[in-house]
Amino acid sequence: MIGKTLHNAGENDMKKKILKYAGIGFLIGIAVGNIIALFPFLFGKREFSPVPQALTEKLGSAESAFLIQTLLSGLLGAVSFAGMLFYERDDWPMIQSAVIHWMLIMLFYFPIALYCGWISEDPREMLIMALIMTAAYVLIWLFMYLHYRKEAEELNRELDRRES
Repeated sequence: MIGKTLHNAGENDMKKKILKYAGIGFLIGIAVGNIIALFPFLFGKREFSPVPQALTEKLGSAESAFLIQTLLSGLLGAVSFAGMLFYERDDWPMIQSAVIHWMLIMLFYFPIALYCGWISEDPREMLIMALIMTAAYVLIWLFMYLHYRKEAEELNRELDRRES
């Protein structure tokens, strides 16, 4: 009975953590999506339009398109952030967590990007985007790995000092 109660408590804690990460990720996804929407305007590529014209045409109004794009950007952020919890699994090698997290992001990114008109259905463009996203993922992963490795080394040095 006690073991089952502890197991359920652990499940509830994980559900709360997933919801917390997803909520934070949703807000970050919305922010990042809106910032990225500004890039073409900021770099003089076109008149300001917060959503691709194709999405506006698909949904019938700029307001609907903006709302859907905002919600889908939030969903992508929620999935990306909640997926970071794969790294907390002690029973998985770090590379397994990274590959599954990357696959989860790609699984959600491409349908959302195609629907919103962020990328075209041109296979070359999709391949280029996949390569760019993979390179960005690897760089971010490497930065985080080096950061946490340095942090662990500092903690170990501190523990060694306390023991001596």
